[in-house]
Amino acid sequence: MKAVRQTYHVFEAQGYFFVLSFALSKARRGSGYFNVIDTDAVDYVQQRIGGTRGVTAKDVMAAARRTRFCRPTADIAGRERNPHSSHSSGATPR
Repeated sequence: MKAVRQTYHVFEAQGYFFVLSFALSKARRGSGYFNVIDTDAVDYVQQRIGGTRGVTAKDVMAAARRTRFCRPTADIAGRERNPHSSHSSGATPR
């Protein structure tokens, strides 16, 4: 999927999605990150805000707040606490 600033590649495995994101700008060419996201987290957010247009990452985090799928901001900031992700998505694998 190509967005305004990044290109996303999504791969599905048993119980998880592996999401790769790469910058489109020439200045940031070759930069990117990845996330491992629990499929249950995707299902939960889909039930909450599925079908809504213009959804932002902030909207997704708000929908998943105070669930087992979304860690408090202090935890998200420490990547060493989430070894399954190189980027702070807030989604936590089981």
